[in-house]
Amino acid sequence: MIEPYARPIGVNKIVDQYGIQTGTKHVFVKREGMCHIPRFLQMGAVQVHVKYEEQPAFCEYCKESGHERPECKQLDEVRQQTEI
Repeated sequence: MIEPYARPIGVNKIVDQYGIQTGTKHVFVKREGMCHIPRFLQMGAVQVHVKYEEQPAFCEYCKESGHERPECKQLDEVRQQTEI
């Protein structure tokens, strides 16, 4: 899970406009060393999306490093094919 990459230091439970918990939580961690944390981690039955400053670019569409989704060439090709 997160322990090989970072040490948890706090949790913020997200609430809606009425103060009811949404089930979403932000977990604050201290990164251990300079290794990068994977974009997705599996915690039991839950897949956790990880975001942090200085995170390497990663496309959530094609699952390749080096670019973000808006710059994805594979996604552009799919969009062009569906426009025809």
